[in-house]
Amino acid sequence: MIDFMCEKTLILSMASYNFTGAAVANLSTLKMLAGLGAKVYFYSQDIPFSALEMSQAGIRMAFKNGKSDAYPLSDYVNYGILAEQVISDATNWLNADPSNKVVLYATYLFPFCTTMEMVARILHFSFANRIKFIVTPAGSDIWQIGKQAPTVIKHLLDSPAITDIVTYSAQFRDEIVRLTGINRPISVIPPAIDINKYQPISFEKKVKLRAIQGIGEKEFIITHCSNHRPIKELGHTIEIVWRFAQKSKMPISLLLIGPMTEHLKYHLLEYSCSVESDTPIYKNQIENLRIICPGLINNVCDWYVMGDVAINTSLHDSFNISLGESLACKIPILTTDVVGISEIIKNFNCGMLFPFLYNPIAVDGEYDLPSKNPSKMNYDKAVEWLDMISQNESQRTEMGENGRLSGLKKLTLEEMRHGTNC
Repeated sequence: MIDFMCEKTLILSMASYNFTGAAVANLSTLKMLAGLGAKVYFYSQDIPFSALEMSQAGIRMAFKNGKSDAYPLSDYVNYGILAEQVISDATNWLNADPSNKVVLYATYLFPFCTTMEMVARILHFSFANRIKFIVTPAGSDIWQIGKQAPTVIKHLLDSPAITDIVTYSAQFRDEIVRLTGINRPISVIPPAIDINKYQPISFEKKVKLRAIQGIGEKEFIITHCSNHRPIKELGHTIEIVWRFAQKSKMPISLLLIGPMTEHLKYHLLEYSCSVESDTPIYKNQIENLRIICPGLINNVCDWYVMGDVAINTSLHDSFNISLGESLACKIPILTTDVVGISEIIKNFNCGMLFPFLYNPIAVDGEYDLPSKNPSKMNYDKAVEWLDMISQNESQRTEMGENGRLSGLKKLTLEEMRHGTNC
């Protein structure tokens, strides 16, 4: 994919500054490329959420929050200003040495890939084969926006300005081809997990971390980390844990790690959860269950390692980086079978995939999603597995070991480096 000599390559990347969802995998890629000796610049409309982490990795950041009298109530002008900065930096680098090359790299088709596509076309006039443009579509680009604007998505992905399309799993690659109808190669390169940062801790340290958050040593902890958008379908997560708590006698805490979105508020209200004083701990009428919402956390590893199981009920996911991070921390996974990382979970026996039971092909203009038909979400199988695994510590340990092994084999910088030919 990136067959340039990295020390002669300038990587110019654009993605969401708050690094949720696919943008987290984008950051992993940028850190890998910087570690290989490439110069990496990141452009966004505001200070990145992981600015310190990016700086430590040697990534230079450029953020512009431009305003214009022409569009006083719009942020769209920001991307024109960012494009101008990208063109300037690329031109200076390419003019400095005839052997220098530039890779444009963008995640999320709107507005970042569309902005970079314009940049690629402009630069191509002067520098032609010294420019590459790599696009990594997010799941929402294909499953949601792709439904709303299928013609636009297809022609954007077919653009001759795009050199390579990259995704994180074969499952999502096949979905892109089937749902968009594009006819071009798509590379599959799983994101790298920092296995030194995301790693298990001793029992004693786990007890201490739990105590800091007011969580007991004997509580069964289920973690869910996401951006809490509707596509993550928190209602299914809470329903499964709710049913499990009704069946089990042990104390249970569900950690919903991520921003307090309207989607999350809706489902907390739906399950009659009420906040205890000023804490982020929610209670409901099930005595042995509480829901903890710590908000947007920079160092999520401390929350992963407190858990016994990580859960995910996404309607779709191109990969799900938080599940990969949980695997690295030796946390077994319970997830719908539609996520890209399901291939790893199945092959390494490090969790349980429960059937999603839906047809992602539109029928009469509508997708048959579980959110429209909850009976198609297989709650019983998920609850049965939670009940079994909560009482079987040895099996949790075995699955955790398998998960860590999967990360060491499949989600490493070396695997990503091999995929990029760098």
